[in-house]
Amino acid sequence: MIKNTREQRGFTLIELLVVIAIIGILSSIIAVSVSKARASARDSVRKMDANSINKALQMYIADYGSLPAPIDYGGGDYGVGGTVDLSCTGGFMVFLKGTPPGYPTINSNNYVYMSSVPVDPINNLNSNYCYWFTVDKAAKTFQLIVMNFENGGMSFTNGSW
Repeated sequence: MIKNTREQRGFTLIELLVVIAIIGILSSIIAVSVSKARASARDSVRKMDANSINKALQMYIADYGSLPAPIDYGGGDYGVGGTVDLSCTGGFMVFLKGTPPGYPTINSNNYVYMSSVPVDPINNLNSNYCYWFTVDKAAKTFQLIVMNFENGGMSFTNGSW
């Protein structure tokens, strides 16, 4: 009788499938964790942006005694009488950057309060990720609204002069 002296090397198909399944499960767990971390990071950016914009608005008020309504510097109407400016439509709060070409002179001293006004990390009106800036000149108040946080909620920054 002849003995089979050949040794088997390698893995069986079942062993390979089990390893591939384990790697797939671990990959999906990591992908979910990374996605949540990125959403939290964008929410943190939104909070810091609102704080920075609020400080710039306070400096503008200290210099000029009031704030322009969005309609005064080319902001949109959106059906509310020119009192809303949206970050996702372009030209967001241009008066904080001096007087850009093509805009009315609101910032007469041409002071630069922010070299670039931050916008939402996603910045998409269709998905409601947008910053809103509203001014009520009669009441001498403003409101900066961060529409949606990915982990829930909204942020309102209110001020007056």
